[in-house]
Formats: sequence, structure tokens, C-alpha cells
Amino acid sequence: MSPRHQRSPSMTAQPMSYPFARDDMLEPAAEFSRLRVERPVVPVELPTGGNAWLLTRYEDVRQVLGDPRFARGFGGPQPGGFASFLGYLAVFAAPEAQARFRRVAGKALLDCADQMRPAVSRLVDEALSELAAAGPPADLVGLVQLPVSIGVICELIGVPHEYQHTFRSWADTFLSISPAAMDQEKAVAAQADMDRYVRGLLAERAAAPGDDYLSTLLTTPDVDGVRMSEEEVIATTYALLVSGYQTVAHSLGKGMLALFRNPEQLAALRADPQLAGSAVEEFLRFAPPDAGFGMPLHATTDLEVAGVPIAAGESVLVGVWSANRDEETFPKAHHFDVARRPNQHLSFGIGIRYCTGAALARLQMELVLTRLLERFPRLALAVPAEQVEASSGMVVEGPKQLPVTW
Repeated sequence: MSPRHQRSPSMTAQPMSYPFARDDMLEPAAEFSRLRVERPVVPVELPTGGNAWLLTRYEDVRQVLGDPRFARGFGGPQPGGFASFLGYLAVFAAPEAQARFRRVAGKALLDCADQMRPAVSRLVDEALSELAAAGPPADLVGLVQLPVSIGVICELIGVPHEYQHTFRSWADTFLSISPAAMDQEKAVAAQADMDRYVRGLLAERAAAPGDDYLSTLLTTPDVDGVRMSEEEVIATTYALLVSGYQTVAHSLGKGMLALFRNPEQLAALRADPQLAGSAVEEFLRFAPPDAGFGMPLHATTDLEVAGVPIAAGESVLVGVWSANRDEETFPKAHHFDVARRPNQHLSFGIGIRYCTGAALARLQMELVLTRLLERFPRLALAVPAEQVEASSGMVVEGPKQLPVTW
């Protein structure tokens, strides 16, 4: 056990095996409800053998997400390919690098949201035309959600159309990592291929900068005159993939499945399309796109969370799934409600860890949802809901396929 993974005096109880088993992609693990009441900060053992503190209550998760004393990534080495997979997080572990990322990359991404509206609109319309051409039953995930999401990222970073299929293949493999050694090896190989390709894009932009997102990252100085390094720009690309590709696609997939399971909510949305914005927020709260693992952080100094001492270097997992179902914050938290207001879910983080791509993700999700229901007013699930299978992976999760008819 590495020094940073040694248990602190307070981590003397036997850690719980984590992640917890789940049998429904729209529901959090059953353990969360009990832990929020009995042990809101609990030690867990990770698939790689390390230990971490798991946070389950909304207020604790919110506090830690906004606390600069926590840095991104695990506090100790993760064995095997998992370490390489999570390595990009370490680039922004230093406070100054994280601050530069938010000031430069975050602002550039926010500025791009409005500029990207025509491109996102075009991608959505093209995907819906593909869906119509396929005829029912057709797969909403494969024909609409994934193509639109990867298309948005490729447009953003300037991947030519002819390379988008290859880029998507790398991303799918990279994001499907699980504790299995074979999966880790495949993910690391895909990451290496993608790394070489993105470095090639960066070399092209460095030689002839344009007005695209990557050029902006390379050429925009921070307040201190320092530009983002190539490694930071590479890491930003991976962060985009994690937060903007399968994450957005699976948020839509889970949200649509929740609508099909709750026909009265689908009827309410059809009757009042103005509910699309609040429906997207409920998609994100009710069934976040991650696979229930949580965001890894580590303490940079000795501190306490909810009265539990956490030593410098110890890892913490913020349980967003659990926080979003906390009855102390969300009345009828286990009820799916497209009209829910307020809805201060934590799926996009908060404060210093608020997702810089949130505006672009919301735009994409709302456009897909509104135009899908406009164009296919009788849209329905083509198979029994219980037959819809979840994709596997420790990062993101959603329906493998979502067969629909209209």
C-alpha cells in the first residue's frame, strides 16, 4: 500500500467495496440512502486496490466541490492502465494550472456556445433526418445522440469530417474503461492514438492559427501572460471528451428512457414544449450520466468533512448520484418531474469545479429534445423498458441502444 493510500487513524473501519452494485441505470445504488443517514463520509476500497473517502450527502458534496483545498485526481498512484487513463487530471492538479484552465479554456468554451448554435442545430437536423430515413424501429442512441455529441466536439476542435469516425472509435474505447486489465490496455492504446492525432492538430494550429477553439487555447495568454502548454491543451481535449461526448449523449439517453418510463411526464412535455429547459435539468439530476463512481479528488492539507478527519493526500470521491437524490435538498427526490423547480443539481459541479462546457451541453440537449418531439410527435419506445440494456464502463453509462418507433 503506497504512503498516500495508507489509512488515516480515522479510516480504521473496514472499507466498503466500491463502486456499489446497481441493477437499474436510472437508479442510484441502494447503499446511498442508508449512508446519507448513517455514515455520510465512509471509507471505500477502489477496484484498483486503493482507498478513498466517499461523500454521499448533498451539502457535503457541494462543500467539497467548492473547496480549493481539494485538488483533482486521486491522491496516490492507481495501478496499471487506470493510472494512464486518469493521468490527464493531474495536469490541472496544481491550483495555478486549474485557474488558468478556467480563465482561458473556460472562457473560450463559453464564448463558443453561442457561436456553435448554428453548427449544433445543423448536426441535430442531420441526425434526425438519418433517424427518419432509417425508419422505425430505429436506435436513438446510435443515430442521434452519439453522432450529435461527437460531431459537436469535432466541430469545436476542428477534426475534419473524414476523420470523425476514427476519432469517435478512439473516444468510445477510451471512455469504456473498466477494472478489467484487457479493457485498460485497450483504453491506453486508444488514448495513445488519440494523443498523437491531437498533437498533429495542435502542430497545424501552431503553424497557422485560426479562429477555432484549439487555436484560441494555444494563442490566448492568461492574465500573467502565460499561455496554456501543449500538455494542458491535450488535457483540455480529454476533458472535453469526458464532459461533452458520451456524457451528454448518455444524459439524453437516460433522460429519454425516464420519459418513456413515465408517460405522464412525456405527455406534460408534449403539451408544454416550454418545459424543455427544466426537463433537461431533471434529466441531469435524476440520472447523471456517470456510472455511479463519482469525481475523484484528494485533500491537499489535513482537514475535516462533516466532522471526519481527512489527511493531506487522501482520496475523496464526491457522490453526485447520491447528492442529487438527497431528500433533504430535493422534495420527492426519487420522483422524476420535468417541471421541477428549483433544481440545483450537482451534475455540472459547482464553483471552482463547475463544468465549463455546461452551456454548450445544455444547448445540445435542449435542441435534440425539442426538435425530436416536434418532428416525431408520436415517438415511443419500441421495446419494453426493461429490455433496454446499459452500457458498461466506470466513467459514463447509458442505454446501449434505445429502439424507438413513431
